[in-house]
Amino acid sequence: MTINSKDDKKIKTITNIEVKKPPILKSIHNERLRVFLIGSTSGYLGGFLLYNLIKLFSVENVYCLIEDSKTTSEAMEEIKDNLKHYNLYSSIFEDNFIKIIPVIGNLNKENFNLSVLQYNHLLYSTNMILNSKLYDDSVGKDQSENDEQSNHLTEMIKFSKSGAVKRIVYISNIYSIKDGIEGQLKMASKNEIPCQIIRITNYLLPTIELNNNCCSGGIVKRGINTNNGSTVFYNDFELLIELCKILNYYPSGCKKIKLLQSPINWVVNNIINLIFNDKCWCQTNNLNLNILNLIAEQTVSLKDYFKIMETEYNIKKLNINEWKIKLNQLPTMTSTVDGLVISDEIKSKFDNFDTLCLSINKSLPNCKNLLIEMNSYHGWKVHNNLIKLYLNNKFK
Repeated sequence: MTINSKDDKKIKTITNIEVKKPPILKSIHNERLRVFLIGSTSGYLGGFLLYNLIKLFSVENVYCLIEDSKTTSEAMEEIKDNLKHYNLYSSIFEDNFIKIIPVIGNLNKENFNLSVLQYNHLLYSTNMILNSKLYDDSVGKDQSENDEQSNHLTEMIKFSKSGAVKRIVYISNIYSIKDGIEGQLKMASKNEIPCQIIRITNYLLPTIELNNNCCSGGIVKRGINTNNGSTVFYNDFELLIELCKILNYYPSGCKKIKLLQSPINWVVNNIINLIFNDKCWCQTNNLNLNILNLIAEQTVSLKDYFKIMETEYNIKKLNINEWKIKLNQLPTMTSTVDGLVISDEIKSKFDNFDTLCLSINKSLPNCKNLLIEMNSYHGWKVHNNLIKLYLNNKFK
């Protein structure tokens, strides 16, 4: 079955939604989940979540909201392309793949821009909303983007209040949980919906390990305006690496800067482990808005990256002040191959390089203890081969 938006008749605004007490939930282990996944093609977090969800016996269907597609076949190809991009598609069996149902709509339009029939079908066919489309307070973010984020959240909460009881999992990053977002979710969860926020606080996921094959990537995203803003994001670390590539120099004097690191498969596995743990859905957590800081306290020094950049890619060391001068001499609006636009805002980020936001954040005890209890919290060592894989992807 597929859902598209060919029907021009749009549902009117749902008003006067009855305010109910928080629903009494069954154990999540006794439910067959029908997930409404937002962000399945917006990056590898969504791709890996989709890949893992459809392999679970307890997941019956995953409805993937796809924007800017004209047909369901086009939407399905977009889903496949994202899975192929991260080397996931070839290991998906047909029995798993048929669980995917594309939903052609618009996240920020009223009722996702769906027809009455489509919207009502989703209302009663899904019992979990899983948001993996990360927003943040990024460089270059304007009011329209703030409005878009607010519309997205409003529609998601409204959807959760209607039809069947729906749990919400709102995956965010450390930058995007502000008073406005947290306040909206808190008000909704106190009165009407079971809700949790899983906040990913790692600044870098340098490697993806799957079936003994490695490729590279980053996950905690401080968005930068790009030519392809829906799929290309940079955090402060990735921005620094990109600038070193452009300038052909890296800044000296950064020995004390360390980075949090964890593989994407560890993060996604633990997101799913948390979702399928009843302690995440108990009434106490629900009433207090359960915010789980998913973090692994493994670090690596920035100098380890610079050392390999110098030996493998001939990126030279330069005094940090001279490096800043070279950066400021770059023509404004220089565009890189990856679509990064060097704006004045980006240049100004490095005026106070020593205070750049590459610090270590500690996880909240409730999440760490829960992961330990589930035997899901473990460490690993980031070695040079993994760093090389990451840099090779950036410098190829």
